This record gives sequence, C-alpha cells and structure tokens, in this order.
Amino acid sequence: SMLAYASATTALVAVCISFTGLATLEFFAPRILGLQDEPKQISLREFISGIFISKSKDTSESAVTRDSVPDLSEDNKSIYYQRMNMAADDKARILPYIRGPTILDVGSGSGSLLLKLEEMKRNGSDISRIISIDKDRDAVAALKELKISKGYSFEPAVADASDITKVLKERDIAAVDTVIFSSVLHEVYSYADAGNVQGRMRAVRAAIKQAFNNLAPGGRLIIRDGVAPEDAPQVQSVLLKGKEDIDLFKKYAREFSLKPSNFKLLKEDPQSEEVLIETNRRDAMEMLYTINWGKESFPREVRELYGIMTREEYKQFVLSIAEGMDLPIKEVEVPSDLALYTQDGYHSNIGKRVTLFAADGAQMDLPASNMVLVFERLDSNAIAQERRKGFRVLSGGKSK
Repeated sequence: SMLAYASATTALVAVCISFTGLATLEFFAPRILGLQDEPKQISLREFISGIFISKSKDTSESAVTRDSVPDLSEDNKSIYYQRMNMAADDKARILPYIRGPTILDVGSGSGSLLLKLEEMKRNGSDISRIISIDKDRDAVAALKELKISKGYSFEPAVADASDITKVLKERDIAAVDTVIFSSVLHEVYSYADAGNVQGRMRAVRAAIKQAFNNLAPGGRLIIRDGVAPEDAPQVQSVLLKGKEDIDLFKKYAREFSLKPSNFKLLKEDPQSEEVLIETNRRDAMEMLYTINWGKESFPREVRELYGIMTREEYKQFVLSIAEGMDLPIKEVEVPSDLALYTQDGYHSNIGKRVTLFAADGAQMDLPASNMVLVFERLDSNAIAQERRKGFRVLSGGKSK
C-alpha cells in the first residue's frame, strides 16, 4: 500500500485492477451499528453459550481457515465473535435455498448460522444432519459445549475448507445435500499458504472443487461473501470523520498488502477531525470495510481481502471449475436484492462517519458489500427435465 500526501490539485494515478488483482470486508463495530455499548469483555465460551440473545444483524462471520491467522487476545476474540454474530438475520436470507437432508456449513465461526439450521431442523424441514467445520479450536470447543448444554444435534469439527472430504469420510457421509460458504472464500484466499495471487486463487478453487466432489446429485452449493465493485477503477473522494478512523486509515495505507492500493490525502483538518482522500472505488471499499472493524480487530482484518472477485467473476470462476470436472450444474436464480446488496447497517450507520463523492463532486452510495450465488448439481432426471423445457444444461460453462 502507498499513502501519498498531495494537494487537492494533484491528479490520482489510475490503477488498473484486473480479475487477479482483487477487494475487502464487512464487519462493523457496534459503534457503527448504532449500539449503545461496546461488547462486554467476556470469554469466547461465555459469548457462544449466550449466542441466542443477540438480535442485531449487520455484521458477518467467517471461517478461520489457516494456522497463519493472526492471534487475537482473549478479550479481543470475544469482541470479534460478538460482532460476527450480529449478521445472523442477514445470513438467514440464504435459508430458503438450502436442501436437506445433510448440510455442511464451512467456517461456522461462533455458530449463528448453525442455530438457524438447527431451528429449521426442529421445525420440520427436510434437514436431518448438520456438519460444521472451522479452524478456530476455541470456537469449535465452545460450540461443542453449547451443543451438550442445549441438546443440539449439529456436529462441529476442527477443520478448514481443504479438509471437507476427510471430515465427511470420518463420519461415513458419502455426500451432502448443501454446502454453505458464508463469508469464507475470501478468507481461504487471504490465509492461503501461498505468496501470490495465483496460489491464493488455487486455494479457493480447491475449496470449491472439494465442495462439488462431495455434493449429491440435486444438491446445492451456496456462496455468500464479499464482492468487488463492478465500477472498481472509478475515481472518487472519501471524506472520513473522527480521529480513530483517520488513524486506522493511515495504518491501513501502510500495512495492507494483499493488493496494490493508491490513496492521496488531499486535505486534513485536525481541528474538525476530518480528512479528504482521493482513491478509486475498489480501494475505497477495501479500506472502509476494514477500518470499520475498529482497532481491536484491525491486526486481523488488515490481512484479509474481502471482495476477491466481482459477482460475475465469481460465477464464471465456479462454472469453470464445474466444467473442468465435467459436472452438470445450473445457477439457481435469487432476487436482485440478494444477488448483490449492501447490508442495512452500512447505510444506516456508516454515513455518520464517511461520505463518498464521484469525480464530478456528486455524492455516491456505498459499494455493495455482499453477493449470493446458488448452484445446483443436476441429477439425471433434472438434466432430462431441463432439456425438455428447452433450457441449456451447463457442464461448467458449456451447454450440452
């Protein structure tokens, strides 16, 4: 990353961001969500044990997928998971696309989505078995305690996205009916044991391939994650307010290294605690959705790239994997406000501390923070049905 101090008349050097260049984040501190209090400094296990009572909905959670994930203090880790759990209602929007009887949730974190699945199971859905994996040993241990204390049926295991086949084999599961990657693939990318973009993308490809390898005919792969903006190169200005955000911005500009970033500090007013920054749409999204985690989680979040692809790039990437496996799949349509959207909490709270402007001075909306993609593996009957209807049957990107 580079922070260049310049006058308002200095031109921004445009940065071309390709598909392999890649963007970040979606987790917001309670101060941004409009909550009255900061999270209590309780232990991780105490937090997960009380997970039911959280009703806020505007952050997200993700897997810990590599041992190289920065370690947070016990206090900061409990705060981190409290913030993650605030996205439970947003995650619940994918539930109508789940098919049973066997579900695999990859990167369960504090377990907010697991509890939604458990509720579906108890309320008579076709779900009969829920497998949960996460690399964070503390989180998995806490989920096991919660399972015992509440009588839940989900099966938590310490594993990451590269262990899917192994975990299922250990449980004598030949195939699952839904695989869920909710805010996981950007972490697979970010913490991959690779020093370049190509190696990180290979890790993402391997995770999706494992999901497809273990998906039953008629089963579904659901991806909910951050998304890079389609208008990534568009020049814009960002007005940041507040000393903490300004300090974190400068720290971010020095430390973020997962993709090239360019910022120009056009104006700084210490008295009003405001700075005006010139950048592009993608770098603005990356920076804003990272610093809004707050200083406690910053050491981890600055190491993550949230929107690793645009939605269309994600789609084509998944189709190319299926094509390489000669796997017949179809994309399941979702409503436009689920396909690509900005979580409600961003609109209602972040506007108090940041304003975005286009090159002509017009105020801009926040970039989309999330996207959802659903793919279905076709069985022989479904393939015949699709063809009778005149639809193309996709084996990856090819029609057959």
